[in-house]
Amino acid sequence: MSVMFSQPPRAGAEDVALSKDASIAWHELEGPGGLPMLVIDNALEDPHRVRECAWASRFHTPGPNEYYPGWQATAQMSGEKRLIQDLGKLFLDRLWSRGWPPPLTVADLVPHSTFSVFGMDHEVARRNGYIDQHVDTFSWIAVVTYLFEHDERAGYDRGTAFWKHRPTDLKTFFLGDLLQAAQIEQLFGLNFIDPFRKASVRLRAASMAEAQKQILENPASTRRLFSLEEDNHWSLLKFVPARFNRMVAYPTWQFHSIVDTSPIQALSTRNARLTYNTFIPYPVPAGLGPQPKYQGGGYAAIDGMRVG
Repeated sequence: MSVMFSQPPRAGAEDVALSKDASIAWHELEGPGGLPMLVIDNALEDPHRVRECAWASRFHTPGPNEYYPGWQATAQMSGEKRLIQDLGKLFLDRLWSRGWPPPLTVADLVPHSTFSVFGMDHEVARRNGYIDQHVDTFSWIAVVTYLFEHDERAGYDRGTAFWKHRPTDLKTFFLGDLLQAAQIEQLFGLNFIDPFRKASVRLRAASMAEAQKQILENPASTRRLFSLEEDNHWSLLKFVPARFNRMVAYPTWQFHSIVDTSPIQALSTRNARLTYNTFIPYPVPAGLGPQPKYQGGGYAAIDGMRVG
């Protein structure tokens, strides 16, 4: 399906915008009525320009509250606000086909964006107790745009995976308080309170943070991190392979993970898993509505990484 998006009257050298030739496809994890996920191919109007801007940026290893398994650089591209407004409209129109109820609006959306390069050795991650499945409940929608070429016949997997936690049957996790969860269920389609009530009998936790820790951490697992392997804790719901200029957008409360089983010893600017990551906040007027605090998701800090 191809759609026409609003275009800025004048594009600067570093503008990001959805392409007029973008092809969008909605997916629902586990069938009709399931969790929504949006895949857009030919997503950005000028992805090569964005890639050039990314590699011209100054990358750093993660600092406090930055738990990405690799290197990151701040992305401040002109056109970002219009980009996330277009994406927000797509999700809201799907949720509210007969019109958005108040106070929903995309007018006050402020993007938070980074360029990211995956660079975590699987064995090092295993020795350090790293985990890959996680949620990011500090924003509404996570958007990942792949800025690298990937040959799906190369013998390794690269992309984004979505998961179900087998012991609890949970596909989502929300770390905000009960009022926030109720508001987000009503306005944005989160389905968490009832499933968590059923799952809670299988958890020995005194707080939501402790429950999240029990769900995400599994030191006895032998599955390969950042892969599509399943085990007795995680069942794969959906895998979206990486393709150049493909965009994947999904609510942050869905369990998800990076997938990259390529040999990191051979990484270069030509083949690295370079992505443009954007988080869309909740589409309500500034200062109003649920605004969960960033909790670091499920990632752990990374030690000893170097930027070449």
